[in-house]
Amino acid sequence: MGASIGKAPDPTVTPDAVWDTRVGRAWHPGAMDFNAWRPEDTARRFSIMGASSLGTFLWIGLWLGSGFNPLLALLLGALAGVVTHLIAYPVLRALFRR
Repeated sequence: MGASIGKAPDPTVTPDAVWDTRVGRAWHPGAMDFNAWRPEDTARRFSIMGASSLGTFLWIGLWLGSGFNPLLALLLGALAGVVTHLIAYPVLRALFRR
């Protein structure tokens, strides 16, 4: 990636940039390129987002609303989140692959 004569250096390519062969351009560690997400990436992220939201909501609801022991409510909320992710991920992956 050396500079050639008569050509200005690309300001977006910094020393910490890594060349990404999938998109054919430099990629900076820590930066998110939403256009490079595969359907599996999108499905996984949406599934985890929904599952963690449901698990947290259920934990707080069982603990504060129903008076469950906080640790039991946390266990049930985590279990609901895991089950939700296991069901939602394949469904979302199939949906985003279309």
